Amino acid sequence: MAFGKDRDRVLESFFMRKNRAYLLGLLPVLILVIVQIASSIAVTGWGMAWFLNVADVKKGDSFFVQFSDFINNSGIMDYVYLLYSFLGLLIMGLWIRSLKKKGSLGVSFKIQALRGGMVPLLILLAVSLQLVTDYVMQLSMVLLPEAGEKYSKLMEDAHLAGGQTSMIMIVYACVLGPILEELAFRGITFRYARMSFNFWIANIFQAVLFGAFHMNVIQGIYAGLLGLVLGYLFEKSGNLTICILVHMFFNSLSGMISMVLGYTYEIPILFGAVLLVSMIATYFCLYMFTKMVSSWKGSNVDTTV
Repeated sequence: MAFGKDRDRVLESFFMRKNRAYLLGLLPVLILVIVQIASSIAVTGWGMAWFLNVADVKKGDSFFVQFSDFINNSGIMDYVYLLYSFLGLLIMGLWIRSLKKKGSLGVSFKIQALRGGMVPLLILLAVSLQLVTDYVMQLSMVLLPEAGEKYSKLMEDAHLAGGQTSMIMIVYACVLGPILEELAFRGITFRYARMSFNFWIANIFQAVLFGAFHMNVIQGIYAGLLGLVLGYLFEKSGNLTICILVHMFFNSLSGMISMVLGYTYEIPILFGAVLLVSMIATYFCLYMFTKMVSSWKGSNVDTTV
């Protein structure tokens, strides 16, 4: 009888710990969504006040149609991303700082992780990973045409397509966004999940959340793949600087890689060759990364490289 009670108590404690990990892992995502909504409301409200002050509202046309055109054409929505990223960085940065002081999360930002040939290796990984995910994205758009249209529309609305990218969006996509997302998903969500689950469950959990966070099927698919690789890098090194740099390189190379790949789509042999080489290169980079980190640990270098 006592054994049964002890077993029930252990099982209850186990499931409570698992549920707590899930909830804590979800919390950064919920906070970022709330910050996005709040930033959108704040900037849109400011934009409406500006519109009423400077615009010449034409009679006979819908006010909201004119206001929508004004918002889309004035670049005001870029400031939504700017405000969202600064608020998100403040919240996630303070959160990680608090947890590090308490010793709850093992997260490092040491730049010593970039010694040796690490930076060239990370650049090569970002290039090969961008190639692989671009192929996956193109395949997804063929298999899911409606989702592909929504993705293209999303890129246009965010001024990330058609050669109309603003400087604010470049800074957000290549710098602020990667830092914020690494703090939230690998720095907090993954670490919370890792405290109660094995690596693969924790990594899939954060990668699925990372993909879902993008709120678009096509973006979610390739973001999820990226998240799996970044989770692996963080598991091996414990260093967020590495993940941030790969994420920055990945986003920065996106437009150039897509343009180059456009020439391979009509040549089956070239298409297959580039895909095969990029997959091999991705595996090679992950293999070399693992060996490099292992050698540091074997030589008594700080394991939180």
